[in-house]
Amino acid sequence: MTRRKPLRGPLPGTTGAGRTALLRVRVSPEERDAWQAAADLEGVPLSEWVRSRLERLGPAAGTSDQNETEASDERDDNQP
Repeated sequence: MTRRKPLRGPLPGTTGAGRTALLRVRVSPEERDAWQAAADLEGVPLSEWVRSRLERLGPAAGTSDQNETEASDERDDNQP
């Protein structure tokens, strides 16, 4: 019997589907341990926990949502 390789990545239609970019960030072991403990308390993987925290900060710089917000802010600043 031929042994198949395990599938890599999330299954289609699950959380994380379509996420192929990798972001590597250096943190202290203490930070990672604290974040892992927080993720464990919430019952989610560390990557999902970190992503949710970053999403709370708003859209990423350079996205159309961010550019739209900045343009709107500039228009408001120029109003008398």
